[in-house]
Amino acid sequence: MRSELEGENVDPGPDAARADAARLRVLMVAACPFPAGRGTPIRIARMAEALANHGHHVHVVTYHLGDGEPPRNVVVHRTPRVRTYSRTRPGPSYQKLLLMDPILTMTMRRVVRMHRFDVVHAHHVEGLAAAMLARPAGVPVVFDAHTLLRAELPQYRLGVPKRVLERVGGLLDGFLPARADHVIAVTRAIAAHLQPHRGATGPTVTVIENGVLWQRFQDAPEGRPARPGPVLVFAGNMASYQGIEKLLEAFALVRRAHPQARLVLATEDARGFERYRSRAERLNLAAHLTVRPTPFAELPGVLASASVGVSPRTAGEGMAMKVLNYMAAGLPTVSFRGSAGGLEHSRTGWVVPNDDIPAFASGISRLLEDPAYARSMGERARAAVRDERSWDSVAAKVEDVYRSMLAAKREVPRW
Repeated sequence: MRSELEGENVDPGPDAARADAARLRVLMVAACPFPAGRGTPIRIARMAEALANHGHHVHVVTYHLGDGEPPRNVVVHRTPRVRTYSRTRPGPSYQKLLLMDPILTMTMRRVVRMHRFDVVHAHHVEGLAAAMLARPAGVPVVFDAHTLLRAELPQYRLGVPKRVLERVGGLLDGFLPARADHVIAVTRAIAAHLQPHRGATGPTVTVIENGVLWQRFQDAPEGRPARPGPVLVFAGNMASYQGIEKLLEAFALVRRAHPQARLVLATEDARGFERYRSRAERLNLAAHLTVRPTPFAELPGVLASASVGVSPRTAGEGMAMKVLNYMAAGLPTVSFRGSAGGLEHSRTGWVVPNDDIPAFASGISRLLEDPAYARSMGERARAAVRDERSWDSVAAKVEDVYRSMLAAKREVPRW
């Protein structure tokens, strides 16, 4: 590294030298639009930003697509623009797998020829595949497991039977993570599945859960504001795995007891609701719900105006960013168990068994009928993320993984 005073031939001193030696050059691989307002890109952006704030040199190689400005102090390398590819919603497609991911791999090869890195940090399995094909010799690879493919793949329409997709996903879950030098799992459930069996060899698995920018929500009022009627909010994309149809069925049950209740779908994918519109009309809900295009900057205000946050997702073992956002906003939350990571039932949220729609509706009614209990639940949730879920603490845990992995390989960063 060059000192700002190097031109004056000034010795920076031992403290500056030690600080410089503590900095790592990290290449993150993001096989997705970046940045973007959904789970995987948000985790990558916030983690990269927090590591850069800790003084590390962070680069991200990603697709040509992105929504908004990338994190400060993070260098972004994009694939060449592909005019036929504009997909920003989650999930695989054949063009993504057969065109975009090979281009991402070639872009990574170009980047590693231009820069020297100490660690490659690959997010999701497509990022790991690119990293394994393009990483420089001797540089360790960390795999960041956001979900399990055996649960995720069957949620997408790929023209293949769901049981086949589940089988393929399970095989990939067993094969690809084992190629990494270390695995970071976003939940304990993912870690338990990826942890090598007793007596087997494989990478160490560390659980590092998602953080949340709780400071963005700190101006949310204590308690919920007065409204013409109770307002439920879902904040997320409109992909099929989100459980929107289950949410509509539960909302129909809620309205029997609370006919003034309204549902707000806060999403950056407003057009995606069209696939559910006929279902909403059959349930006589069309006049009682609002699809609101909501960039992240507007989300705190939307959550502050709601009575209850809902998370109807059941598939996958990942952690729903929407739930952490609800918690940061002090919003009492009802969730199926499959997306309730971070919630403690009856204390910081109301958690019900997967697919139990009457229980989901009952949980919403319970919170609507006891505002004092709902308010205290929201306050406890907010305190929990403030104390335990900062991205700064996430970065510190990731640093520990990098250092232990480099120490095990007896590698010393050199520039």
